[in-house]
Amino acid sequence: MIAVLKAGLLATVQDAGRPGHRASGMPVSGPMDRLAHAAANLLVGNEPGAAAVELTLVGGSCHGARKDWLVYVAAAGHALRDRHAPVFERTAPGSGLALGSLGAFLVLEAAEHARSRGVAALARLSGVMSECSPRARGEQQATLERMWGALEPGLRPGEFAIISGATGAEPATSEERAFLAAHPGTPVRAPGTYVGHGVEAQFAFNIAIGVLSLTHGRLYRATGSFETGRALEGPLTQVIVTAVGRAQGEGMVLLERSS
Repeated sequence: MIAVLKAGLLATVQDAGRPGHRASGMPVSGPMDRLAHAAANLLVGNEPGAAAVELTLVGGSCHGARKDWLVYVAAAGHALRDRHAPVFERTAPGSGLALGSLGAFLVLEAAEHARSRGVAALARLSGVMSECSPRARGEQQATLERMWGALEPGLRPGEFAIISGATGAEPATSEERAFLAAHPGTPVRAPGTYVGHGVEAQFAFNIAIGVLSLTHGRLYRATGSFETGRALEGPLTQVIVTAVGRAQGEGMVLLERSS
């Protein structure tokens, strides 16, 4: 079920329209952008003329309630059944991920248009990397090290931190923990400790947390011994956001404070 939190400006549900009935006084109607409407449907496996929400100027906000996800996570043995603990300290039997309800969306806008309406840049996206390693032991850690090696030359010592997408599910969390242990001086925060895991929205959400951290020049309060032992030496000017999928895919993004 999809709950509409904000409809957006002139949001309407449109199918392909009703061609061939003008003689009876019925207009064709349908979407304003027929090509985009058909392409969006095909991308999600629908028929080209299936109903879709068409947005005008400003997007809406929806919440996809997926109760089946809780059943899936529990059946797969990845649900948190033990007491709640910081993500990187969920090592006891019964540990795992706690699902969260998160929303995050991306707005594409030309810089000139944003400046014309008085929007100021908060951060700069300086690097984006992704891979899909085999799920053999040690492969995810090795993939993270390769991506880190590509970003490391541009990092400023003492001024960067990691926002981790770790969930508590194994073996992905152990692989990322091992990667972070190889970089003991780097401050780390795992938002999943506070908000749970929002599945597809988690990476975009963590990028937003990274941007807010850069705006304030500091990280939010650490949780657990794995995070508290890592402190910034100077002002926060760079944030690396990680994503390590339980089933597939690794990602790493470098954010920098905007000048």
